[in-house]
Amino acid sequence: MLDIKNYKFQPQIKLLVVDDSNMNRRFVQNCFVNSNVLIEEAINGQEGIDKTISFDPDIILMDVMMPGIGGFEATEKILEQNRDKIIPIIFLSALDAIDDKIKAFEVGGVDFVTKPFAVLELKARVKNHIDLQKANEQKKHLMKLAMDDRRDTSLKRVSEGISHNFNNLLSVASGNLMLLESGMCDLPDIAMDSVKDIKVSLNRMQDLTKQFLHIAGRSNELGKGTPVLSEVNLGTSVEEIVKNTFLSKGSKVNLITKLKDTKDVLFDKNHLDEIFYLIINETLDVSANKAEIVIYGRNVYNKFRCNIHIKNLEMPPNYQDFVFDPFSLPLANVGAGLSFSVAKQLVELNNSKIKATVKNDNELIFNLILNGVSK
Repeated sequence: MLDIKNYKFQPQIKLLVVDDSNMNRRFVQNCFVNSNVLIEEAINGQEGIDKTISFDPDIILMDVMMPGIGGFEATEKILEQNRDKIIPIIFLSALDAIDDKIKAFEVGGVDFVTKPFAVLELKARVKNHIDLQKANEQKKHLMKLAMDDRRDTSLKRVSEGISHNFNNLLSVASGNLMLLESGMCDLPDIAMDSVKDIKVSLNRMQDLTKQFLHIAGRSNELGKGTPVLSEVNLGTSVEEIVKNTFLSKGSKVNLITKLKDTKDVLFDKNHLDEIFYLIINETLDVSANKAEIVIYGRNVYNKFRCNIHIKNLEMPPNYQDFVFDPFSLPLANVGAGLSFSVAKQLVELNNSKIKATVKNDNELIFNLILNGVSK
């Protein structure tokens, strides 16, 4: 059986007492001595309304009969201005008429205690409504998680359908372009140049479609996933990405890394690899492999600062203001896809930071601040 006499609230709760009687307020204070309860007092209804905002109580004990704004009116106003939060309000009153009790519940009260009342009774009622409040909050949280999962599942299904249909349409268009390029159709040189431009645009559209499907499939992870942190050497990781992903496929990567002898960072290895892959791949794609990429790194106390300098890009001076926006425009006259946006989310998911700046209208710099490993 629960010992309500010696019960302590865990964690501490904030209780607001609204009563014009100093003696009643003192009595409530004495009821919760050594109970891990922080008590704030209000001497009338209006002060109770104001302190609900400044004190942000977990529960309120409200007198009914007070000068000026009474308990019933104060309760209605408090609940009106706190629609997004559940605040249990227990009425304390010498009134014992059934009409008064009904009125108390009609205005939003959760309980009605008639004065004089016993200490243990008041503590038990407060505990009961705090427990109910916590249960309601937990229920709301679980419902939100369920709705998030349902939203993510729906988004993935819709994205898969959209991507499938787009890929089919793009394949038809690409097939017709291949027919034109095969020489079966006698086209002037200017028309063939246009065909090549269209082909480049279609390939870009296919890449963006894949990116859209990728981010939709990972929306749940990016929203509330937990990275698996480990000690990762940034220099080694970047070299592996360039060698295994780009050079192995015959890409001409004009990339210089200056990350040798760097200390390790505390990061999810898969996330780190994907961040640099997304940035490098997107940069090479929009620049037609003409971009010059130089990656610097240095240790500052227990942080690791990494700068990715990208030259030979066509972009406006204010591009840093929207570089992380999905499908941001304009970059090299075609715009970026989701890559920079996804990279930013992965950086922040690992409790690190990234920002972008534009220098001399043709150099984009990504500044990363990663958590270092103490040795």
